[in-house]
Amino acid sequence: MKSISNHLFNTDYLILYRLIVIILYTISSQIGYFYFYPNNNGGIQLIQVLYLFKFFTCITMTLNAIYYITSIPLQYFNLDHIRGYQFLVVFSFNSTMMLFYWSAFLYDPKMIYEIDELKNMPLWYNHLCHLIPPIALVLDAYLCHPKIVSFYNALKIECFIGIIYNIFIETGILLWNTSPYPQFLKYNLLLRYFNYTITWSISIGFILLGEKFVHYLHKSIKKKIKETNSHDDLKEKRLKTKKK
Repeated sequence: MKSISNHLFNTDYLILYRLIVIILYTISSQIGYFYFYPNNNGGIQLIQVLYLFKFFTCITMTLNAIYYITSIPLQYFNLDHIRGYQFLVVFSFNSTMMLFYWSAFLYDPKMIYEIDELKNMPLWYNHLCHLIPPIALVLDAYLCHPKIVSFYNALKIECFIGIIYNIFIETGILLWNTSPYPQFLKYNLLLRYFNYTITWSISIGFILLGEKFVHYLHKSIKKKIKETNSHDDLKEKRLKTKKK
């Protein structure tokens, strides 16, 4: 009988893959920072880095970095349930980010350039930042098969992050008349909350999709194990028959 671990990707290669992703994230983040602040000759400053967290994309990229950095020690200490929750939340953020960015770009590319900070960034960089991370995450899940965890607990984590982010956005709009998304300054309170509701509803939908994806991965690996074991049993029977 063969276990699930026999059918998963080699652990050493998986660690190598994650290390490569972490290195690429570090390089792209540094490049992105200097695109945001092209005249900054004093190196990276903490205040300016924190300022970037007003963007949904920057929060998502940070969650991605946390996922990959912590995934190796979590796997080593067999804390698979934490990795399972991480995957659902990060998958949800990545999918939402990709959907909104590409929908806005395909509808009207000018919407991307209305955000002052993005004017300094080349289009190819924006495209890659909103395309590669979700693909890399799905590939990582395919290689390691995250543990099946509670949807409701993942939802609580997502809601907590969402509430904090919306409070941050609303505080900027109400107190300083500033927002990472210029269109929000034109909306009244009701319309803004409608947008928040739509955004997080879509995000919750992606948690469900991520959960279904994880179930599919586990179902497919169990099917492979069953087929392999059946094949091995058949071989054993044939060998016994020949010996007789």
